[in-house]
Amino acid sequence: MIDDLRGKTALVTGSSQGIGKAIALALAAQGVSLGLCARGKENLESAAADAKKAGSPKVVVAAADCTDPGDVKGMVSTISSGLGHIDILVNCVGRAKAGPFLQLTDQDWLETINLKLMAAVRVTREVLPHMIEAKAGRIINIGGVFGTKPSPFSLPMGVVNAGLFNFTKGLAQDAVRHGVLVNAISPGRVDTPLFEKLVERQAQQTGVSRERALETILSDVPIGRAGTAAEIANAVLYLASDLSSYVVGEILTVDGGWVKCL
Repeated sequence: MIDDLRGKTALVTGSSQGIGKAIALALAAQGVSLGLCARGKENLESAAADAKKAGSPKVVVAAADCTDPGDVKGMVSTISSGLGHIDILVNCVGRAKAGPFLQLTDQDWLETINLKLMAAVRVTREVLPHMIEAKAGRIINIGGVFGTKPSPFSLPMGVVNAGLFNFTKGLAQDAVRHGVLVNAISPGRVDTPLFEKLVERQAQQTGVSRERALETILSDVPIGRAGTAAEIANAVLYLASDLSSYVVGEILTVDGGWVKCL
């Protein structure tokens, strides 16, 4: 138990499944009241029920499309009113288009930018003024290692995550004057439904078994396995707590050594 988290409140976007849900459940287990946001209402309600079982004293849900500024404004208002205030913001919403560069359209790029980078910008813009007024807060952006380790088949994801990390570092320099610490986490290969689809797609494209495709994908990860969503959530707990009170504008890589010395 991280004692200083008990009684805090947190808004976690993209929290209906995968890494976002794992983050929400980890915070719930520490006694944090939660605001959960995602587009799918059914999965969101299921995540809320699980968060209550995990120990969250209060859970407020708000289905929202974070590509829509009006939706974001309404979502933050609903969750702020329900929780009273927001101590911790975790921006975890967003997927990215992937594929060979010449097959990616303007729309593929714009959708990725709008959903991943601009979603974080929009939600932060709504939450940060309240944290500044309170002279305290934590903002944690979830990116990915392609932001620092470019892949030719994941260029939109890499470019957007690089932008997210730049946003993190730039905002951190200003927000820290108001008692708000801004950092980011850069996960590597993480065992989620999206990762499983990647393995299946590679198996189909290369004509090998799922096991062989998985072995190939993980061949340059020194620890020899994919991470778990819970391991990413543990890093969030660190950045959300007083354990990281001297950490500002950091990109915490959690990837089993995949990026290595980059």
